[in-house]
Amino acid sequence: MNYSLYLVTDENICEDLEKAVEEAIIGGVTIVQLREKNKSSRKFYEKAVKIREITKKYNTPLIINDRVDIAYAVEADGVHLGQDDLDIKEARKIMGNKIIGISTNFVSQAIKAEKAGADYIGVGAVFKTNTKENSIHIGIEGLKEIKEAVKIPIVAIGGINELNISEIKNIGVQGYAIVSAILAKEDKRLAAENLKKACQPG
Repeated sequence: MNYSLYLVTDENICEDLEKAVEEAIIGGVTIVQLREKNKSSRKFYEKAVKIREITKKYNTPLIINDRVDIAYAVEADGVHLGQDDLDIKEARKIMGNKIIGISTNFVSQAIKAEKAGADYIGVGAVFKTNTKENSIHIGIEGLKEIKEAVKIPIVAIGGINELNISEIKNIGVQGYAIVSAILAKEDKRLAAENLKKACQPG
């Protein structure tokens, strides 16, 4: 699984999410997470169906945030869980061998997730961010500590953009989760292209 340029959606910062996702994929996004915190189950499902059509068109994995039922219903490639969501082992019963990721802020959470069978962990917030309320700012040192504690893939998240991504490239994470650094840009394809270049090793 290529987690390198991991788009996390936020419809509050772009007008046409379907178009934005398509442009981002064309620009180099390798995996998409649909995150809808304020929609009803029906609206979330309807949006997921539309985004699924786009990701299938470009053979790009789709991950659904929090909602195992929505992920299962739209035949998404996986689900991303928070610390207060369904337990990984219970989610695995529903998702089978599909991708299960989980958000972590501390080494203890990361180790627990690895033991429970998570496929990857999202670690952050690395930098301060306004796109997720009540996010815990762990900084670069926190990211390093978690990277050293587990062997499963790590996706860094939280305020990452093309200017600061170089500060964490040498840590050896497998991916960078991006929200506003793509979706808040006028040219989302170009933003993705620039981030793709910026996250390359070396």
